[in-house]
Amino acid sequence: MALLLVLEKLTPVERAAYVLREAFDYAYAEIADILDVSLVNVRKIVSRARRHLLDDRREAVDAAEHRRLSAHSSQRPGRGDVVSLEALFAPDVVSLSPTATRMRGCARVPVLGRARVARLSAYRQLWRDAVPELVDANGTTGVLIHRDGRPSLS
Repeated sequence: MALLLVLEKLTPVERAAYVLREAFDYAYAEIADILDVSLVNVRKIVSRARRHLLDDRREAVDAAEHRRLSAHSSQRPGRGDVVSLEALFAPDVVSLSPTATRMRGCARVPVLGRARVARLSAYRQLWRDAVPELVDANGTTGVLIHRDGRPSLS
């Protein structure tokens, strides 16, 4: 997800400078040589890239509201209630979840929009015969899916 954010928010030069600096710990002088720009310019490019990544951060959702939405949304697909599930999504929702043909990893093509995301066949497969349980994970509410009384990975 972080890499997708970087690729989406930054220009090609910003991407190159930011990734070389932050991911590979290149010195500014090395980056300047690679990109054929001045040392001062590289520092500005990396600084601008950091600012771009921080500028558009969305506000955190209240923990109680997040838990309510998680509980509500985890019940809908199993009952085939696609319309109610769709109503929970923001108009500009993007799903990077795997598709039905590729259940592991991230989707090759992001799915855009409420209706398309709510109708993803991957969600129907994921929730078939599933018993959801709300859990705390990484400081937020998540959904643990059980099948046959055991936690399920798919």
